Amino acid sequence: MIASCGGDPGSSGFQEIERDGVVRALNTGEPPSPVFITEPVLQVGGPEADDPAAFGSISQVAALPDAGFLVVDAQGQGSVRRFDSSGHYVLEIGARGEGPGEFNQPYRVLISGDTVRVWSLIPRRLSVLSLDGTFLRTLCVLRGCSTIKW
Repeated sequence: MIASCGGDPGSSGFQEIERDGVVRALNTGEPPSPVFITEPVLQVGGPEADDPAAFGSISQVAALPDAGFLVVDAQGQGSVRRFDSSGHYVLEIGARGEGPGEFNQPYRVLISGDTVRVWSLIPRRLSVLSLDGTFLRTLCVLRGCSTIKW
C-alpha cells in the first residue's frame, strides 16, 4: 500500500525511513495551508423566502444518508423540515403542537437508521418519527433531565 501527501522521495520536506523491512515516509517540511472555499455550495431560504424555506431560528442542520438534510427551526415554524440534496423541500417531520409527534420548540435531532429522534424543549420530550414523517412513539423525560448526549 502506498499513501502520499505529495512530493518525491529525496525532495525537500520528504524523507524515506526503512525500519524492520518496512519503508516509511516522513514529512519533514511545512504542512500545506488549508484551503477554504467561501463560495456558497447550496442555499436554502433567505430574506425573500416563503414557506417552507423561511426560517425563524435554526438550531441544527443534520445530514441524511441520501445526502439530503434536516433543518430544525426552533422558533419560527417550530418544525423539522426535510430537504433533498439539491435543497428542494421534501416534507415536514412532525408538526407544531403538544400532541403525539408534535412540538413547539424542537431543539435537536438524531438520525438513526430510518428514524429521527426530535428533542423538544416545549414540551420536554423525545419524539421518534420515521424519515417520511410518520409518528412512531414518544419517550418521556423526567423533570430536570434537560441534557441528552447526541
